[in-house]
Amino acid sequence: MITITANNLNKSFGVESILEEISFTVGKGDKVGLIGKNGSGKSTLFKIISGLLAADSGTLFIPKGMSLGYLEQTPVFDNLLTIESACSEVFIHLIDMEKKLHDLEHSISSFNDRHDPSYEKILDQYSHLRETFEKMNGYGYRSEIRGVLNGLGFSEEDFMKPVNSLSGGQKSRLNIARLLLGKPDILLLDEPTNHLDIDAINWLEGYLKNYENSVLLISHDRYFIDQVSNRIFEIENKRLTSHNGKYSDFVKFKKSLQEMQLKKYLETQKEIEKQKEIVRRFKQHGTEKLAKRAASREKKLEKIETAEKPESMRDKAKIRFKPQIKSGNDVLFVKDLSKSFSGRTIFKNIGLDIYRNDKVGIIGP
Repeated sequence: MITITANNLNKSFGVESILEEISFTVGKGDKVGLIGKNGSGKSTLFKIISGLLAADSGTLFIPKGMSLGYLEQTPVFDNLLTIESACSEVFIHLIDMEKKLHDLEHSISSFNDRHDPSYEKILDQYSHLRETFEKMNGYGYRSEIRGVLNGLGFSEEDFMKPVNSLSGGQKSRLNIARLLLGKPDILLLDEPTNHLDIDAINWLEGYLKNYENSVLLISHDRYFIDQVSNRIFEIENKRLTSHNGKYSDFVKFKKSLQEMQLKKYLETQKEIEKQKEIVRRFKQHGTEKLAKRAASREKKLEKIETAEKPESMRDKAKIRFKPQIKSGNDVLFVKDLSKSFSGRTIFKNIGLDIYRNDKVGIIGP
């Protein structure tokens, strides 16, 4: 089942063209890694798909009734909620059904005459509502909330914390939790691993692999994309190309393609130089016949020289900083360093030594 169809989408901001003739389809169960350089238009395309931006031209079709969830970089919450209640909002329809079931149970238990026609009517109503409630996982949604929150690094003790006490990173994790719990038909994730530790990233990988609906993913974490995606969309030079397979498969394909393009380009340049030399010799002889042949070859050369230079051969800015003198071996000494915010201890009695040429990775929940 096709969930997204895009045909010849174009988008500009002022005079600057960002996306040109973007066409693709996404099917149910597709896990699409959207890659490209910073500023290539990845987030712009997400906003067009989500309806936050309109394309300048082209068509985007999402079947009626499809739900879409978009993970933005800046989540917004009701600060009066707790972590658990913020997630429970996703299941408000089940909470309402649960309340109706309790009300019906109370009505059933208060009946004295079970032969009353109203009694049978309420029993039927209760039976149908309970069946629907069960099919929608009404008896399991609380467990589902706990499972997703635990997977994203929240402990049981965190569940009752008010949202206004959370850090920016914790709010981002809560935003992911709410989005996953909603199980949209189309899931757009823009840098979902930014505020996750290693355990949470591994959990999210597994969750998305088993997700039954469509996922489109932007991430600088290439390993994460490789683990989750079964398709790759690359935006390069304002255009989108599609590749079926993992990111690692795409890298091999792209390398092979670039090698072929480079070989063809070099062969073309060699032929151009050869023809230029022939033209030069024709002109040297100065005869009318050879001059015409030289002009004919020059016209052909003009067409050949429009060939685009491969990406790998294009000029790139190179910036190098050379220190006037080498520093000493001792870079940083830390002893008994502590920090807290509003009475909450972030770390305590930290000690570390860093020396020249050390490469330090900082990890933790």
